[in-house]
Formats: sequence, C-alpha cells, structure tokens
Amino acid sequence: MSLDDAFDLAPEYEHVFREAIKQKLEKGERVNVFFSTNFFNFNYYYLTQFVFLSTLAKSPNVYFYIALADTVLFAKKHVHFSSPMASRETGVIQTNLEVIRDILASLGVREQNVFVFKSSEAWIKFIKLDDQNIVEFYKALSLFPNSAFNIPKWWVERYYVPKNTKFSLAYAVQKYLDLFACKFFPQIYPEEIEGKIDVFVSGNAGSRLLLVAKDTLIQEGTLSKDLPILVMKGVPCFGHTQLVNKKFCMPSIDMSVQEIYSVIRQYNVSSKHIKELFDNLLSKVLSEFIVFEYGKVLPSKKQPNLEKHSIKDQRFLLAYNLEAYLKKLKSQLQDKQSAKYYSANKPENILRISKLLGSKFVLDVLNLSNGNNSITEISRKLGKHTSNVSAIISKLREEGLVQINKEGRPVRTLNTVKINF
Repeated sequence: MSLDDAFDLAPEYEHVFREAIKQKLEKGERVNVFFSTNFFNFNYYYLTQFVFLSTLAKSPNVYFYIALADTVLFAKKHVHFSSPMASRETGVIQTNLEVIRDILASLGVREQNVFVFKSSEAWIKFIKLDDQNIVEFYKALSLFPNSAFNIPKWWVERYYVPKNTKFSLAYAVQKYLDLFACKFFPQIYPEEIEGKIDVFVSGNAGSRLLLVAKDTLIQEGTLSKDLPILVMKGVPCFGHTQLVNKKFCMPSIDMSVQEIYSVIRQYNVSSKHIKELFDNLLSKVLSEFIVFEYGKVLPSKKQPNLEKHSIKDQRFLLAYNLEAYLKKLKSQLQDKQSAKYYSANKPENILRISKLLGSKFVLDVLNLSNGNNSITEISRKLGKHTSNVSAIISKLREEGLVQINKEGRPVRTLNTVKINF
C-alpha cells in the first residue's frame, strides 16, 4: 500500500508536505509523526488505521509518537463507548500501550522508532509547563463553534450512527489537546524526541473537528500553519454505536465469518460501502480473495465481481474477505510477538527459569502452545493427564512465556530465552 492509497492531504498543506516532508523522506532525514488513537480492541477499523500509518515507515528515520486518547475512552457519552467501558481499570490502558507497539512492529515499523503514551499524562505534563499555556488552551476551546458538533449527513451514512448523533465535547477537547501536545512535545517529552513534530496524522472520522480546532488556534496565533495534516482515507465503519447494538461488536480479529456477517447484516451495510471496502482497503492488502463461483466458496487472485451478486451475497463476500484480512493481521502480530525473548539476569530469575525449562515435558508443552491446540489436545498429543498439562501452563503463564487467547487456547509469547550473567 502506498502513501497515496492511505492518505488524503488538505490542499493548504500540500506545498508544506511536498517541500518539507517528502524531501526529508527522500533524503532519509528524520521525520517525526504524531497520531492519536482511541484504540481499545482489535477491530478492523482501528487495525486499518495502523496499516495506513505504517505506510509512512518506508524510511528508517521516521519516528512515531502515538497518543492513546484515554481521556476520550473514559468519556461516558462518546458514541463508541458505554458506561461499563468508562469504568474499566486503567491497567487495560497500560496493556493497550504495549499492544499498539506490537501491532506497529508487526506491520514493519521499527520498535525503537515508536513512542506510545497516554493523553492524560501528556496533559499533566503540559499544564505544569506554564500557566499561560492553560489560558491559551481554554481560550482556543471557547472559540470552537457550536456548529462543528453537528455531524453531516455523509458522516452519519459512512459511519452508521443515528441521525441525531453529535460529536461530544470530550472528542473536541481531545483534538485541542492533541494539537497542543504537538506544539509543546519537545518540552513535554524532551528525552523522547529530536527536533519537533513534523506531521500530524488524523483518522478520517475525527478530521473535521481537528481541522476546525486547528483553524481556531491559527487565528489566535497559537499554532503556526507549517504543521501538515495527513488525513487517512475513510473506511466505512459499522458496528460501533450502542444505540443500535447494546453489545459492542465491530468485526474484530477473533470473529468467525458468520459473526462478522451478522454485524454486517444488522447494520444493513450498503453495496456502495461494500465496494468501497474492497476497492480502498481489501484490494490493497489481500493477495488472495474469497469469491463465490459455481455455488462454492473459492480462493481467487481476482477481486470478486460484486455487481453480479445479490446484496445478501455481497455482504457474505465482505464477511469472508474481512475475516481473511483480519486473519492475516493476526498472523503477522502473532509472528512478531513470538519473536520476542525472555531475558533473565538476576540469579533468582536464572535459577527459576532454568528449573522450569529443565524438563522435556515442559518444553513439549511450550512447543505445542501455538494457539492451535487446546489444553485437552496438548494432553492427548503428549499422553499426559490434563491436570498436569494445565499446571505446567499456569507456571509458564506466570513467567510470561504463554498467554491464553480468546478461544481458551495457550499461545507461546516468546521463542527465545536469554540468560545474562
């Protein structure tokens, strides 16, 4: 996937981007990219944003500064989240910071080039810099026009939200916070950045609010015009509003074809958006498609001809190919996670891990913990009692060598144990 496939550029930023950023990229000079995300699970919408973002990583000197917008995540009135989500433990946020890093690494972004932080922490650091900054922040926020909270018809249709939905105040505040974080980033995190933020990347859904917020800051002289904003290509998004579905169930990485289809059917996803998902996303990332031919489900190098199918079959085709897309991303992520290593350097840790792995039985269990075998299946293959295998897996989990996936199957998280004397 190319940059042109992934992003749109507002005309007013084209000159800045072409003259400053593209030249830097071509010369291999350092480029600092800022992106803010509400990521909290592996659904196709968030994963696609990371796929698009990774297209900027062609040069080894592109650095990514990713803000996890936990201030929005905990806002009860945000259309994506419910009150139960708002009360989730902050440990979930901390885990997601590492997950974001893993996702980007699986997509080819160098791990040492990724810095992930919470928006709330950036806010705390920001307000400690200078009282005048806070005055500027709230003055700019007061200028945000009420009309900007209204969601246009095209947005309602594209993102499958109820017609009376409006952007929340929390969402608008987050856009201002992101822009201020960009401006003051070298002061907020001086140890993490060299230079300044060169490019602000925005998701398509929030770009309208972001551009309005930036205009107010430019008018006030708080922000300069030389920060180009790359807007991700819009991917139709369905399954996210609890006013339609009380259980959050956007098509995600562990869903079956039937589960994905049930969401597509519930939201009555249109032919227009199905075609758009194929043309602008699936055709860019899949080398093999699922098609219907002669009454059978078959793999094909060619994109399915949607026009010759009924809307029901188009929705099934989308489900099959979305599942293939998510499965591909899951495989890449698992491969990257399994490439990590366990490092022991303290004597007590070395003794503990050596004792644990000094058994062929344990090593066999570890080898079969690949996400394809249940505990019962591992027991059967090794000819061991289930309780013994379960006990070993518990010990491996304690050491962080194995985790349990959503299907209840053990998955090896590491493939190397490194002993440092």
